[in-house]
Amino acid sequence: MLLDPAIGSNFYGRSDILALLEKRAEGLRSGYRQNVAVIGPSYCGKTSLLYRFISLPVHKDLVPVYIEVKDKGLPAFAEKFSSTLIYRYLDRTEGIPRTLKASKAVETLLKSGKGAKAFRAALELPAIAFAETGLKPVVIIDEFDRLGGFGIEDVFAELGKSIMVQKDTMYIVASSRIKQAREILSEKLSLLFGNFEVCELGTFGVKEACGFIDSRLTCGDLPPELREFIASFTDGHPFYLDAVLVDMEKRTGRLPQCRHKDELVNTFTETLFDSKGILNQHFSVVLTEFEGMDRRMTPVLLALSAGAKKLAEIVSTSRVKKPEAAALLEKLIDSGKVSKHGVCYLIRDKVFEFWLKNVYHSKEYLFDSGYEPKISRFRESVSGFIDSYVSENSGERARITGELFMSFRGELVELSGKSLKMPHFKSCELERSKTDGISYIKLSGADSIWVLLFSYRGLRDNHIIDYINHCRKYKDGLKRRIIITAADIGANAKLIAKDAKCLIWGPAELNILMDIAGRHRIVLPVEHGDDAAACEGLMDSENAS
Repeated sequence: MLLDPAIGSNFYGRSDILALLEKRAEGLRSGYRQNVAVIGPSYCGKTSLLYRFISLPVHKDLVPVYIEVKDKGLPAFAEKFSSTLIYRYLDRTEGIPRTLKASKAVETLLKSGKGAKAFRAALELPAIAFAETGLKPVVIIDEFDRLGGFGIEDVFAELGKSIMVQKDTMYIVASSRIKQAREILSEKLSLLFGNFEVCELGTFGVKEACGFIDSRLTCGDLPPELREFIASFTDGHPFYLDAVLVDMEKRTGRLPQCRHKDELVNTFTETLFDSKGILNQHFSVVLTEFEGMDRRMTPVLLALSAGAKKLAEIVSTSRVKKPEAAALLEKLIDSGKVSKHGVCYLIRDKVFEFWLKNVYHSKEYLFDSGYEPKISRFRESVSGFIDSYVSENSGERARITGELFMSFRGELVELSGKSLKMPHFKSCELERSKTDGISYIKLSGADSIWVLLFSYRGLRDNHIIDYINHCRKYKDGLKRRIIITAADIGANAKLIAKDAKCLIWGPAELNILMDIAGRHRIVLPVEHGDDAAACEGLMDSENAS
């Protein structure tokens, strides 16, 4: 099942975070405890990652204990926590009478309705098991933020106390609610924040997304432009990639030579438009949940999907009053589905946005004479979307970036916590640098000049120094220096750039501007030279917001 954790050969990537978790496990074995928090959007593979970590060869004196917090209340959690820990230890030892006795005490407290005491007693079990066996526990609490729904006063303070005193227990917590998780870690577990290493699990980058596509499609080759389109359109989201590729594999299994645009259109029609399609069903559930919060969520989301970005535009399109619309947008931001960049609101999930505009709106609000016209219109929309993406991304990326900046007219945007007013530029010039793979983009407005460094390669000290020296010829007219790259920037080069007050952007920031301007996102390639980066990236929307 697509929504089940990916295990065994179905698991893909995440080698960096797995290596980190293994390193922290080794540290625990050696007497150094470092707790870890893994946060990231829903269906990005957090649970799969945790299952993978558990399945890896562990040190003989470590016992992983995984528990997912579900919305079933405190008794269910305490019972599952206790039974899982007992099972894991009995699998490694012949007997644990003291731990079993403590577990029975948890059960007794639950039966007598003493929920808070039962919770505290359950959290003491890892320390008791370690004292009895000498085997150090690795406690993994998936969706830990849901503990706040158990009705226990200061529930996270209680968790914090246990973590602080259990020096021989490593805790790994995970959450899909990024904003709430960060608030819990920084506010409610403030004494422990420094003891938690926060890892954000985002979508796949370009290299990983393309590798994932190639690993899933076993028959035939996918044209490079279509592979890039799928990676960009899904933003490297593992669940969306899997849904598209599973359907495509079914089709190409029957028609192994059909690896062209028409077959991709068929795939999108089946998974996004068809009522039985996995993504159509998924987004229908998501929208139903939002409507359960407030039925006015739907017109606001539809307004955003139609291109309304500013509050006044959203109010006009949705016909929701301004105070209510502003409040609904804040709730959508809290949910992680919408982000705000200055005065502009954006749906972060581009596949969800596409579904709202081309599927939900079509089915619910367009009164065609039959079903076929809706399908035909959707297929035309997908086909045109692919064509426009391929066309827009076929040119030089530096030139595309320059054209993007030329499209703004004084809008105030916010990127990486910094507000920028985007001038109305009158001209754009591409200028050569001394190094292959690096271009300068000169943007000239009525009263300002911006010079961008656009790079396909890893940047080192000399590249930044050359760029700064190049900018000096514009003297007082120069208002902004921005470095845009998907590649690595050396640590010293980054310091030089920051000292010169250069902004440093990756694909995330660039693609947010693309979203604001209503353009297709672009993939930034990386040239792998001697000093080039090994990392590539699509937009990681959470990092950008």
